[in-house]
Amino acid sequence: MQSSVKILSDEGKGRTFLVLIEKDSELQVEMKKLTETLQEKSRIVLCEVDKVSSENWDRVCSDLDKAKTEVKLRHYSIVGFEGAGNLAQNLYLANANSVRSMILVNSSSRPAPSNFDKIMQKIEKTLPMGLPFRKRSAEFDSKSYLQRMRCPVLVACTAKASEYVNKQYDILLDGLPTSWGVKINKNLDEFSSIVKDFESVPAKCPQRKR
Repeated sequence: MQSSVKILSDEGKGRTFLVLIEKDSELQVEMKKLTETLQEKSRIVLCEVDKVSSENWDRVCSDLDKAKTEVKLRHYSIVGFEGAGNLAQNLYLANANSVRSMILVNSSSRPAPSNFDKIMQKIEKTLPMGLPFRKRSAEFDSKSYLQRMRCPVLVACTAKASEYVNKQYDILLDGLPTSWGVKINKNLDEFSSIVKDFESVPAKCPQRKR
């Protein structure tokens, strides 16, 4: 079976960034701008992953672990676009000591529900006992674990973000103890400047007071 994770490039020297983007993502321009910004003094490992869903979650995670081993990642920062941001969060939860920082762009605490899931949820609400025989696949949901993600996290939301992603943006910022939020319009140069400032933040820095 073909791998759900493809290593597109491994270039540069210095601090390592693992960049994860879904296949056919609409954020290709933003990804290229961000990697150009980081590549000045860093090693960039760019990986393309199949669109993340609850159905393929286990397979994508397994393939990503194999890709990490192939490029010999030990201590690194992660950039996750859209659904690949869930993979970034999962990597941190699995091995927090390896992840220095994260940048999440149009990401969420869980994969966006598919049209099928939305239909099933509507049906379940109309039935007294729901759908007791409905098969449930493993689902990633970091909402209950956001407080455990102690590394610096930049949460970015672009003008292309859906209503769901905009709501998730607030959830991530509220739950992550060391996070910064930024809304990106069309000025990608400004975003590059913010990323540079963010990456100068120490890996261990004071957490926000609750």
